[in-house]
Amino acid sequence: MLENEFRLHHIQIKKQLSDDLQETMLDENQIEQIFVNLLLNAVQAIEEKGVITVTSRMDKNRKKALIEIADTGSGISSENMAKIFEPFFSTKTKGTGLGLAISRGLARLLGGDISVQSELGSDSANLRMVSVSIDPEHDTPEALSAYAKRFDAGPQWQFLTGSLDDSIKVQQAFDADRGDKMNHAPLTLFRATPDAQWV
Repeated sequence: MLENEFRLHHIQIKKQLSDDLQETMLDENQIEQIFVNLLLNAVQAIEEKGVITVTSRMDKNRKKALIEIADTGSGISSENMAKIFEPFFSTKTKGTGLGLAISRGLARLLGGDISVQSELGSDSANLRMVSVSIDPEHDTPEALSAYAKRFDAGPQWQFLTGSLDDSIKVQQAFDADRGDKMNHAPLTLFRATPDAQWV
């Protein structure tokens, strides 16, 4: 449905989808409308050439599926952040201002919700990302260096490799080991400070 929009605007779609989401009884048409609205909003935020990343994971503590749609657009100003879910509010000349309002209403009707984060702001300087190889036999330091260069990884993004045993231990520590490197599940963990809990 949206493939033409992505292609016309030169937008790449990246998927980081978990394989442990629980089956849920929801209205298929309502869920589809929510995702179409959110993805179109991301396309309009990017305008031309960018990346939209769709991530899913299970929050086992709250027993909820979490879906994140992130884009490389310019973001939302702080003064508009409080208004974006208001009906008919839009920063676009052609926008109706109903997409996000309808999407949030449908999400709440289905027992969920939608929230927005525009940017990290001053905290972005404190962001650290670490990618741990699940295939250290092939992911040599040279191979990972080439991979980092390919994705324009800055100094805040580190790529780690080591022995196969070490990689398995790290995966097991974060409950990410699937026993088969060709069937691994993407996993993203966050914590605010070094002494905070991973979420």
